Amino acid sequence: MRDPIRLVIFTLSTPDRFLGSAISRTVYEKIRDNNTALDGFVAMTGSLTTVSDGGRAEYVSSELVSGNSFETLGVNAVLGRVLTPEDDRVPDSPPVCVLSYGLPTVTYSV
Repeated sequence: MRDPIRLVIFTLSTPDRFLGSAISRTVYEKIRDNNTALDGFVAMTGSLTTVSDGGRAEYVSSELVSGNSFETLGVNAVLGRVLTPEDDRVPDSPPVCVLSYGLPTVTYSV
């Protein structure tokens, strides 16, 4: 990751309760498009995803991220490609998945 010391994570909370980090797509886009103080602004949230090898299915920990996440964080793919802002063009873009080394070995067809 490029310059990890400069990474800032925003979350939502009240004085007595943590509300998480979920914001609407509209709010995210307004902050991203009007940001003048940060090098970039990305959206991400944790999730569980089902992965199947055709016979058995397994839940794996995953992150749903905005298309600019990899570029903003300075992370590249070893093989294949990472997400790009073009992948955010919903509903026109097909789903894209980036696998990490930590994913259990599975084979699946599209």
